Amino acid sequence: MVNNIKILRNTRGGGYNSKLKPQKRIEWIDLAKGIGMILVMLGHAKMPSYLVKFIYSFHMPLFFFLSGCVFSDKDITTGKFIIKKFKTLIIPYVFFSIVYIVLEIGMEYFNKSLNLSFVLNEFKLYFINTREHAIWFLPCLFFVEVFFFLICKVSRKNYIFICCATVVLLTFGIVYKKFIGTNLPYNLNLVLIAFPFFALGYLLKKIKFYQERLSFNFLSLVIIIVLLIFNIITDYFNIRYFEPHYVGIWQNEYCNFILFYLSAFFGIFATIMFSKVFENKFNSIKYIGRNSIIYLGIHQIFFFVYRSFIPKLNLPEYANYLIWIVSIIFTIIVLSFINKIIINSPFKFLIGKFDKAK
Repeated sequence: MVNNIKILRNTRGGGYNSKLKPQKRIEWIDLAKGIGMILVMLGHAKMPSYLVKFIYSFHMPLFFFLSGCVFSDKDITTGKFIIKKFKTLIIPYVFFSIVYIVLEIGMEYFNKSLNLSFVLNEFKLYFINTREHAIWFLPCLFFVEVFFFLICKVSRKNYIFICCATVVLLTFGIVYKKFIGTNLPYNLNLVLIAFPFFALGYLLKKIKFYQERLSFNFLSLVIIIVLLIFNIITDYFNIRYFEPHYVGIWQNEYCNFILFYLSAFFGIFATIMFSKVFENKFNSIKYIGRNSIIYLGIHQIFFFVYRSFIPKLNLPEYANYLIWIVSIIFTIIVLSFINKIIINSPFKFLIGKFDKAK
């Protein structure tokens, strides 16, 4: 969900170089990111359990995969790459973390239960554990990208080496989950599980499918539906027959790893197919995709308010779902205005936006 999902006019990619021509957005990736961000918000709302299970089967793997699609290490040193990713991922993470810390300390103060232990624990949660709210994704992606960059540099982009390194890291992640399972600082254990999604996104971007436009026809519709059906079936069997009967990268729960990855990839490819077929439509969703970091970072503040007052309305369940959908639309509209204000201000660096080199 990084804001630099772009590609040079040369479809084989390119690195960060101020002398190169301006970069061009990849429309279908923006659309896929926008869809993913809407799924994130739906997953955090009070929606039917079957919908939440469907969303959690692939929505975060989708973002890692898309980030891998646009990864490039060309014409950039290790130090500059780390600085670049620090600016686009870690600085926004720190900014959003401070916003949440201030709000949570303020609530404790308002409830007259604030103490030093609470304040210290807040900083530990956000700056060591880094597992609070949806922004956990940002430092996790940072480490995935840095590890992948180092592997590419060491291997000189040897695909066999990259595949072997990915298998080794995944194996270590699975073994760690099975026999230890505790969460490591900075989500390092989640990095190992998310790494294959990023790696496959990078490895598959060379195929012709990524460059070709797809038209809407009966065959494309059938493929999308079949992929979604396979996603639902594999996720159902995974949750139904394996403990703890739910999946989610943030929760560090996957049930059966084979079914987890199969279900995730079916959902990812269904989203990609849909996005490529409709890449010239849904500009509002593409706007969300281009600026996903602000929606990722702030939407849960709005949702906290919604969770406080919606149950007090004492409405039927279906009515609550409708109110949540309206609330999500309202949140998107407000955050879109906030985003425009920030990106046109000197503080746009706080959400990972910087002036393009001339």
